[in-house]
Amino acid sequence: RVGQPPRPVWYAAILCGSLAMSAAATEEDEFCVDSESTVSPQQVLGLLQRDLLAADCLTTIFWAAMSSFRHDTVLRPFPPLFLQGAEHKDIEKLRAVFHKLPPLDRVAEAPHAVDPTTLRLLHWILSSGQGRFTLQYRPPATFHDIIGQAQSSTHSVVKPQCTFELEYVPELESRFHTAAAPYGTLLAYHGSQVENFHSITHNGLLNSFNKTSAFGEGTYLSTDLGVCLNWSPLGSLWPRSMLPHSASCVAVCEVIKHPSIIPSPSWLRRYWFVVGVALYLVFLVLLGVVNSRAFRQLYSKYAPEWPWR
Repeated sequence: RVGQPPRPVWYAAILCGSLAMSAAATEEDEFCVDSESTVSPQQVLGLLQRDLLAADCLTTIFWAAMSSFRHDTVLRPFPPLFLQGAEHKDIEKLRAVFHKLPPLDRVAEAPHAVDPTTLRLLHWILSSGQGRFTLQYRPPATFHDIIGQAQSSTHSVVKPQCTFELEYVPELESRFHTAAAPYGTLLAYHGSQVENFHSITHNGLLNSFNKTSAFGEGTYLSTDLGVCLNWSPLGSLWPRSMLPHSASCVAVCEVIKHPSIIPSPSWLRRYWFVVGVALYLVFLVLLGVVNSRAFRQLYSKYAPEWPWR
């Protein structure tokens, strides 16, 4: 468990996902963009040609957040084009405009054919991280190196079908390494629902977004990928994506070995589910015994002689 924000570096889909987060992203930004600005098809085409699969990934996790019933929480940053005043977010209009977006390979072939408002939305999705990070597709074999660096105790888990790397701008890289210098760093996994990865990508792993805290407040990570997969349920992806239509995503984060890191017992991390089920079964057995006729007869017969009764 970490009290300070870790730094995601990989984004893999299990179809696995590993994702990188900036240590500087301790507060959420809305990445203000002029909602009246115009976008040319050539601008969008340039973003797509840089890395089409990475662009597809950014669009897909945006779709997952937008489609979630928790969109008000997970769709951060929110496209300024669909903000009405300081408070109201026109999610229905956003969904209607996004629905007009063709598959990105078709957009790359004919960007002039895309609806202008939809084109502006796509440009915002692909450029909202500029000045902070870039997302790049990496071959699946890259994940073998990640497992080695993370010193994972799990080598038999399912391997990712897609791996993406978040590369941060030099200023953020420098700030992170300066903060890490006295302590060193390690790589650890963080599992979450697909709909959370739009926010994680842009804002990092923020403690304020954590709703489940089994061992206290903080952000939970593990060097055991198998543990994190328990927190990464299979989720739907954008139907028009070039990626598979469902995925389980995991972030691989670079974490500063700060004193605020609180390790949990290794046996508990590995067997927490088994321990929980065992305790529940013991509780059911005890409940059945207490309510049995034989127990009540013994209790009524011998209880008067018990000194603590």
